[in-house]
Amino acid sequence: MVGDREALPGAVRCAVPHALTSPWEPGRTPASGSVRLAGCPDALMVRAELSDDEVFTNATRDSEYFWLLGDVFEMFLEAEGAGFYTEMHVAPGSLRLHLKIRHEDYAAMVAEALTPSDLIVSPPGFESRCELIPGGWAAEALIPVELVDPKGVLSPDSRWQASFCRYNAWKDGRPPELTSTSPYRSPVNFHSRTDWRPLCF
Repeated sequence: MVGDREALPGAVRCAVPHALTSPWEPGRTPASGSVRLAGCPDALMVRAELSDDEVFTNATRDSEYFWLLGDVFEMFLEAEGAGFYTEMHVAPGSLRLHLKIRHEDYAAMVAEALTPSDLIVSPPGFESRCELIPGGWAAEALIPVELVDPKGVLSPDSRWQASFCRYNAWKDGRPPELTSTSPYRSPVNFHSRTDWRPLCF
């Protein structure tokens, strides 16, 4: 952890990378990118560097269904005892999607009693920035702690779990390549919280 938000951009670039892979597909090629994290008492910064031959999205504004429209980097974060988890997406162009999902809400979505639109936080509560890098693109998100943990403070005692995922889309309409920092099984469900991994601060 660092002392304040001003130190986060430098800290996140020096952090240990977590590989985005697809363990549910035996024999799959190596990682398609990496994710780095840095925290301070009131915010978490996430930086993903993503290999990509075709960086694109057909989205034009925040809060669209980016996973249907092109490339997207997705973040799932849950604080112990919060009673909900936070889902945040960043698409090329620094576009954002933010959902707050209570445990009973996910069950309702599975039963088709709710749609993602019912759970969107508008405007999104986090900041994002995207840039082209050699061989692909990078997405950064600055996430206020209170979006994930009602306590509003990040400390070494905080107990969070997380999953970081991506859709690598193709302009020719082929199915997108899915990768994650979590050891999902097939069929892949990014909302499978039992596969998320703990975060240590």
